[in-house]
Amino acid sequence: MKKVHPREVGGSIPAPVIFGGILDQTCLSWHQSCGKSGNCIVYENEGLSRGLFYALAVTLSFNMACYYASLIAHRRYTRQHDMVKKRSPAAK
Repeated sequence: MKKVHPREVGGSIPAPVIFGGILDQTCLSWHQSCGKSGNCIVYENEGLSRGLFYALAVTLSFNMACYYASLIAHRRYTRQHDMVKKRSPAAK
């Protein structure tokens, strides 16, 4: 049995929900069949492009913030590790 990593769940589940919501909100005309709503026939192009742009901009900004936070944490860790290495008598 394969273990599910939290990164896989966090990376794969929200995207279809978010993009599906954007698509549903920008639909102007739904196909009706047997009294039930089906596929979207016509989208509002400007709203769809704006929604997709903002969703991708937010995602990219979040990814960049996480990248820089991990970069700063890595630099702090390596500095502390190098200081401890210099102080230890075995390093001399």
